[in-house]
Amino acid sequence: MNVTKTVTAPLNAVFAIVKFTAANPAGPATAWIDNVVFEETNLAYTYDGNGNTTQDKVRGISNIVYNSLNLPTQLTNGSGTVSYGYLWSGARWFKKIPGSANVSYYIRGTGGELLGEYTNTPSTVNYLNRYGADLEGKWQKDTGTDYYYMKDHLGNIRQILRNSSGTPVITSKTDYYPFGAVLRETSSNTSAEAKFKYQNKERDIETGCDYFEARLYDSQTIRFLQVDPLAHKFLTMSPYVSMGNNPMYYTDPTGEEIQGSKEDLEEAKKLIDKAIQDNGIKNATVTVETRTETSVDLLGTLANMLMGSNEVAFQTETINYLATSGDGWAELANGTQTTGNEWADKGLIGLSDIIRSETVVNFQMTDQGPFPRTSLSEGMGGGSNLDGVSPRLSPLGNAKNPYDSKVGIFFHEVVGHGHPDSKNGDENKIGRAFGGLSTNPHGGSGGYQGRGFKRPAKLKLP
Repeated sequence: MNVTKTVTAPLNAVFAIVKFTAANPAGPATAWIDNVVFEETNLAYTYDGNGNTTQDKVRGISNIVYNSLNLPTQLTNGSGTVSYGYLWSGARWFKKIPGSANVSYYIRGTGGELLGEYTNTPSTVNYLNRYGADLEGKWQKDTGTDYYYMKDHLGNIRQILRNSSGTPVITSKTDYYPFGAVLRETSSNTSAEAKFKYQNKERDIETGCDYFEARLYDSQTIRFLQVDPLAHKFLTMSPYVSMGNNPMYYTDPTGEEIQGSKEDLEEAKKLIDKAIQDNGIKNATVTVETRTETSVDLLGTLANMLMGSNEVAFQTETINYLATSGDGWAELANGTQTTGNEWADKGLIGLSDIIRSETVVNFQMTDQGPFPRTSLSEGMGGGSNLDGVSPRLSPLGNAKNPYDSKVGIFFHEVVGHGHPDSKNGDENKIGRAFGGLSTNPHGGSGGYQGRGFKRPAKLKLP
């Protein structure tokens, strides 16, 4: 018995769910059915072989064409076809909107940061961005006006201020839903003046999607249009998911890898301060510091060489880190000051070693991770003795777990698993020295992802 069934899905469907029953009128009540073919039509989304979204009916996008880097080069909607071009590094170079003969070009800094845009020729600059520690505002050429951005802890632009003869005037206020869709907005700015929104990213006026550099992001469906280029590092998470499904805590600066915030280290400092105070150690403190590192951009340099230039390209990275201060740390190491507990001494000395070393320790401080029940040790956190390999530790502490203190869990994970000289079993002794990890009840949900859930909170030599 051959049956062909065509399924028409509702507009917003990603796939169709079909219940098919059949009976053989000439035989028993139950019949075997062979060669059943289902053809899904009218789906909201279609994809190419690399997993890139090629059609999005919700946004009115009928076709998207991608290059070899899985970056969109042409996007067609009801207004026509938008064209995009890219540098060898993958950074957007130009954009051409349908209905206009003009081409907008992006001005990039040596680190790839967006400095501004011009139309057709460099002499026709549209705007120039202003940077401090981050993007802080811009100068709009057509009005000769300076604008400044007021952002929240995730980098979302909440207010835009205009410099009016030295007096700041609020010209725009924006509130967002958690994943970036605009909840409400009051603005006297043009779309060009208020083009940066969620997580400080450009919201493309032609699509309503946010340009996250490596991918396009749709804040309405809270998903990316392309597969995560680093999907192999997050095997338990959909390659289209955004912000680890936790947009109140995580950001995704480039569309490749989610990050936490400086609050990770601030929380770590509190736990370390408590351990120092409870154990009576004098003249030993930690501070949270921030610095910018510049390194050679190999892809950018190669691109310059291919274009006939010998100019070396550079990239910059902002790093938050812990630093130690005070003679108490050295006194712990040489034995002139002690906690009176061998394993507490080892924990503090080991922590000092890690902070002062060049080893990068990536970790997060959270009660509920983005990957429930996938941690190596559910409830407490995840870690592994990696024999000198750069460790990744996450999460550190479940405040709702009655069996363990966050201080003990912190030292268990960071020192017990993170120190290259730590042996199996040492992590429990170190954790217990600070009042934690007396048992493993598997009582909570964790967020450790495959030993490679990278945090921006890096412990490095200042």
